[in-house]
Amino acid sequence: MKNLIFVLLCCIAWHYTYAQNKGSITNVLHHEHSHGIAPNQRTCGTMEVHHKMLKDDPDYAKNLERIEQFTQEYIKNNQNAKTSAIITIPVVFHVVYENSAENISDLRLNEQLDVLNQDFGKTNTDASLVPSAFQSLHVDTEIRFCLATKDPNGNPTTGITRTSTTVSTFSISSNNVKFTSSGGKDAWNTDKYLNIWVCDLGTSLLGYAQFPGGSAATDGVVLNYRYTGKTGAGAPFNKGRTATHEVGHYLNLRHIWGDASGCSPDDLVSDTPTQDESSSGCPTYPYTDACQTSSPGIMFMNYMDYTDDACMYMFTAGQKARMKAALAGPRSSLITSSATNCTGGGGGPTTCDTLFYPFPGTPTLYKITSSGQWGYISGTNSYKDQSKANRFSGHSTAFNQVKGVIFKFEKAHYSNVNNTINVRLWNESAGKPANTSLTSVPINMGTISSHVSSNQYTVVNFSSPVNVGSTFYAGFSFNMSGSNYAYPSDTVALRSNANGDTNPGIAWEQFSSGDWYPFSSTSSWQVNLALAIMPIACPSSINIEDKTIDNSFNLQVFPNPNDGTFEIVYPLFSKYAVVSVYNMLGQEVFTETITQNQDKVYQKQLNLSEKAKGLYVVRVTDGNFIATKKVQVH
Repeated sequence: MKNLIFVLLCCIAWHYTYAQNKGSITNVLHHEHSHGIAPNQRTCGTMEVHHKMLKDDPDYAKNLERIEQFTQEYIKNNQNAKTSAIITIPVVFHVVYENSAENISDLRLNEQLDVLNQDFGKTNTDASLVPSAFQSLHVDTEIRFCLATKDPNGNPTTGITRTSTTVSTFSISSNNVKFTSSGGKDAWNTDKYLNIWVCDLGTSLLGYAQFPGGSAATDGVVLNYRYTGKTGAGAPFNKGRTATHEVGHYLNLRHIWGDASGCSPDDLVSDTPTQDESSSGCPTYPYTDACQTSSPGIMFMNYMDYTDDACMYMFTAGQKARMKAALAGPRSSLITSSATNCTGGGGGPTTCDTLFYPFPGTPTLYKITSSGQWGYISGTNSYKDQSKANRFSGHSTAFNQVKGVIFKFEKAHYSNVNNTINVRLWNESAGKPANTSLTSVPINMGTISSHVSSNQYTVVNFSSPVNVGSTFYAGFSFNMSGSNYAYPSDTVALRSNANGDTNPGIAWEQFSSGDWYPFSSTSSWQVNLALAIMPIACPSSINIEDKTIDNSFNLQVFPNPNDGTFEIVYPLFSKYAVVSVYNMLGQEVFTETITQNQDKVYQKQLNLSEKAKGLYVVRVTDGNFIATKKVQVH
């Protein structure tokens, strides 16, 4: 009992010492309206929210003390417990956006879910980097996360809501992203769902969470859209670890340094070394401080420190015990939630997806018109560029096969309808595309031209899937010296987005010399943009070669979610097929019988904007195969 009283006193001191050492909530409000460069130091607003709640809610401190007493009793009574069953928490992502860049894709949200499952399950690829001195402490927390399939009314859901707003930057002090009345989105029942809001918090604040014991109306996690998921997220916080850190807070973990300087403040976990202050960047192991003066030093690679995403990769057994106590106590209703019949808890994707879609930013086509030069920077121009490509990195490593590429060409002229360009994939070598491509598939100029005329996407399916590395490039090449391409009579140009719409280093080009440069470099155009190149990526767990009855991995629907207008793309293996769309009542809202064309690809743009908002199912049958895919209309 003396030990318990001591811990509770430490807990109470922790609540108020933070206020004395870190100041008031106003110290972090500059994050809300900062639109400068990305932060070089992790910034978490959880303790600022905590301090404000202590000030505004007299019951909050009492709740914390009761929860801490339960936590310590639970840990004491379960310290010899062996591995228990996996606990799965249903998640709903609330994407609140003012523009298309903030309306991040399902891909990024699923990547984020993958990261949570990997980090909490000790299956993260960088787990091997944990130093030997700490390896015995590194554990699988036996906690997993999945997208809810039932909303609070029992209706089917994708586990993702999308809300358009006029709010440019949301406020940590008012929590306005959590209320529909203030331009945000009301929480789903916080007893049954882990609510994760994704919105614009400015460029400095990465996210924040609410500890157990606070108001139900504001319970959950808030993530800055810039640092959510991996694809397109801002470095050095582009590996999804902001969510890992904040969900740790949501499950009652404190910052590892105790949120005050000196060696007395504690994170209430017995197996994490005390440390003087937060870490930053990527320290070199062993890293010592005033509290840990010799090797192994502090545990800077812990998810609850402030290091960069690439340098945090572990939870400890003690942290697991605290989180399990939260799920046995103040968060126990999540375990019995009816929403736990949900998807995505396995830690990896189970179907193919289109990387980099929806295409971010403002559709643009840059043309050279000065200095005696002419042509398009995203295609043919007088510099006789050989190739154009996008770099893909940070996507889920499970997407290690590419079965095709989707392009959006804006210009195409040909001297011969049968002249071609070559669609290619490259792995990365020495920070640029490798000298040898992984595949090269010709596509006729006439085909591209017809797609431009009808405002269609150009879909190139490979005869067999191509294995790619964790960083690869997708694009096309001109054959300047070949007989199948006539320069300058044959011209193509891709759609791009506007300068500044994406991070540097996405779009690349190969000069006539054979050298590769990013568009953002001083040797190239010095613009930060992406090209409309979208690989169809698949996990290797899907047997793409085996044409089974379920052919859903070949059906592409994008953008998804959407405002009612979307594209359906499907390779035609048979002479005839039927395409149908159903609402969640099973009513058919669209049907069409199609015949195999020269391209052997069905492509259709549907407009359901006059139909009811909600979930629809696209279904394709051709006598041999059945393909289905859910699509969300907002």
